[in-house]
Amino acid sequence: MKIRTKIILAFGVILAVMFGSGTYMHLQMLAMKASYTQIIEEEQLLTDLREMQFIMTGRNNDERAYLLTGDEEFRKELKGKAAKVDSLFAKMNSSLESSHHREKMEEAMGLYKSFLESSDKAVEAQDNGLHDEAIAHHFGKERQSRVALDSVVSGLVEEVRNEIEVDRQELAENEGISAMIQLFLMQWEFSSRLWSAVF
Repeated sequence: MKIRTKIILAFGVILAVMFGSGTYMHLQMLAMKASYTQIIEEEQLLTDLREMQFIMTGRNNDERAYLLTGDEEFRKELKGKAAKVDSLFAKMNSSLESSHHREKMEEAMGLYKSFLESSDKAVEAQDNGLHDEAIAHHFGKERQSRVALDSVVSGLVEEVRNEIEVDRQELAENEGISAMIQLFLMQWEFSSRLWSAVF
C-alpha cells in the first residue's frame, strides 16, 4: 500500500471517528435536555403536591377553628383554600404523564371529594346549631378521608422525590459521558491539526 493511500485512509478513519463521536455527542445533548426538562416538571409536581398538603392542613385547622368559635372569617378561608386545592388538582392533572401517577391522582381526587362532602356536612351542622354533630362529622368520616388523602399524597411525594433522584443520577452519568467525548474530540482535533502542520 502506498503512503498516499495510508494517509487518505488514516484521514478517513479520523473523520469517521469524529463524525460518529459528534453524532453521539449530539444525541447525548438531546437526552440531557430531555432529562433537564423532566426534572423541572417533576420538581414542579413535587412543589404542587407539597403545597396541596400545606393548604389541606390549613383548611383543616380553619374548619376546626370555625367549629370552635363560629367566626365567619374561618368559613371564608375554607372556601378560598378549597378553590386553591381544586386549581392545584387541575394543574397537576394536566401535567401528569405517568399512568401510575394519574391513577394515584384520581384516587386522591376521590378522597378529596369525600373529604369535602364530610366537611360540608360538619359546617352545615355547625350553621344549624348542631355543634356535637358537627364535631362528630369533623372527627369521623372527614378525618378518615383526610388521613387517607394525606397518605396517598405523601406516597406520591415520596415516589416523585425518588424519580427525581434517579433522573439526576442518569443526568450526571450523561454529563460525564459528554465531557469524555468532548475531550476525545478536542484531542482528535489537536492531533489532526498537528498532523496537518507536520505534513
